[in-house]
Amino acid sequence: MTKECPNRDGGWWTTLTVEWLDERERWQPVEALAITPPYNFRDVPYGRRPYGTHALTFSPVTARAVRLIGTPGGLAQFTSLAYLAVVFISRTYFSGSWDSNP
Repeated sequence: MTKECPNRDGGWWTTLTVEWLDERERWQPVEALAITPPYNFRDVPYGRRPYGTHALTFSPVTARAVRLIGTPGGLAQFTSLAYLAVVFISRTYFSGSWDSNP
């Protein structure tokens, strides 16, 4: 996820989780969520760089959809993303352990 330019009134998260939609149309929290580099969840506008990119990684799931859920920060309470992508690794073409390093 790449953040947009922060505004003095908002544009950041104070909490953030990721959920996935299972085959029964129920949203489930992902397991082992990691955000790299660490995200600043303080509810303050200063110290935020425009277009900062963070990788959100989690345990593999077979999902119909993925969503970000969180609390927006600032007085206007909104978030702003410039770019969001989901990377899919097919198990068909993957060999080895999910935790292995090439």
